[in-house]
Amino acid sequence: MIFFIVLTLVRTREAWKRVITTFLLGGITLIPFIAYGVATGKGVWVDMTPLSTEGTRMLSAPHSFFVLTGLILFMNLYAHRDRRIAALGQWAVPLFTIGSLGILVGLFRNLWLGFAIATILTFGVVAREQRVRLLGLFLKTGVLASSVVMLAIAGSILFLNNFSKIEAASRPLLERIAILNPTRIEDSSTEFRAVIFKEGMRAFVQNPIAGVGFGRSIDVDVSDWTGEQKIRELHNTYAELAVQMGVVGLLAFGMMLVSLAREGRHAYAVIPQDMKPAMIGVVAFLITMLTITAFGTYFQTNMYLLFFWTFAALLVAPLFFEKQKDRIGSYQDRKREILLSKRHVPQAISAWSEARRAEAKLPREKNARPQEASDSGAA
Repeated sequence: MIFFIVLTLVRTREAWKRVITTFLLGGITLIPFIAYGVATGKGVWVDMTPLSTEGTRMLSAPHSFFVLTGLILFMNLYAHRDRRIAALGQWAVPLFTIGSLGILVGLFRNLWLGFAIATILTFGVVAREQRVRLLGLFLKTGVLASSVVMLAIAGSILFLNNFSKIEAASRPLLERIAILNPTRIEDSSTEFRAVIFKEGMRAFVQNPIAGVGFGRSIDVDVSDWTGEQKIRELHNTYAELAVQMGVVGLLAFGMMLVSLAREGRHAYAVIPQDMKPAMIGVVAFLITMLTITAFGTYFQTNMYLLFFWTFAALLVAPLFFEKQKDRIGSYQDRKREILLSKRHVPQAISAWSEARRAEAKLPREKNARPQEASDSGAA
C-alpha cells in the first residue's frame, strides 16, 4: 500500500526531490541522539536490541537505520556537488563524520556491512571526478574522526586522570569487530542465527515447492536456550520466504525484483541530469537493504518495510509523472488543434460556398453565349 500511496502523491519532479530531501534531513536530525548515546554510554531505546556480547549500544536499531539511509543519499549528492549539500557549507564533512560514527557506535554489524556495500556501489557507478571527490570526503572523515577520538583519550588522561571510561566504552566495539571473523562463532547471536537457519532448511525440505505455510514455528535447541522460533523470524528474509512459501514464493519475489529493476532502469533513462545523483542513492539503498535483510528481520518490521517500499516507489515514480506530463501535453496539443480547426470552420464554409456559387454560374454563362451570339446575328 505504501508503494502505491507514494506513486499517487509523487507526481512531479519537485515532489520527488522533496521526498529525497526529507530523508536526507531526517538522518541529520538524529545527530542529537548520537551525541546523547556517546555522552551517556547508552542510547535511547537500545534495550529492545541488547548486545549478545559485552556492553551497550549507543544508538538504537531504528536510529542507526535512519542514519544509514541519510548517509547513502549524502554520499551520492556530495559526489555530484548537489546544491542541497552545498548549502551545508563547511558543516557537510562534520555531519557526515558524526553520522558515520553513529553507525559505528550502534554496534549493528549488518549495518556496517550495509554501509560498506553502499560505499562500494557508489564508487563503482560514479565517474572518475566523483570518485576523487568521494575519496576526499572519506579521507577528511577519517582525519576528523581520528582527531576526535585522540582528543577524547587525551582529555580523559590529562583532565580526568582516568582511562577506564574510554576503555569501557571502546571494549564493546572492539569485541564486535573481533567476532566478524566468519570462521569463529564466539557470540550467542551468531550461533543462534546459524542454528535457526539450519532448522529452517530442514523445514524447507518437507515441502520445497509451496512451503509449509504461514504462522508455523520450529523447535530450536541452542546452548543456552531451548524453545520454539517463529519461521517468520529466522533473521533471513530469503530463508523465511523459502520455508513459508517454497520455491514458488522465492520465484515470485525474484520476479518482482527483476520487474522493479527493469522499470528503474527505464526511469533512470528519462530523468533529467539533476535527479540522477539522488536516483543512484535510491538504487544503492535498495541493494543495501536487500543484502542486509539476509542477516536480520528487516522485512518483518513495518517500520523498515516503509522505507523499502517508499524507495521502491521513488525508483519507478519518474515513469509515472513523465507519462502524466505526456498525457497532459498530448491533451493540450489536441485541444489546440480542435480550437484552431473550429476557428477556421467559418472560413472553410465561406470558401466552400463561394466555390459552389462559382460552379453554379458556369453553366448559365455557357448557355448565355449562344443566345447572345444568335441575337447578334439576327441584328
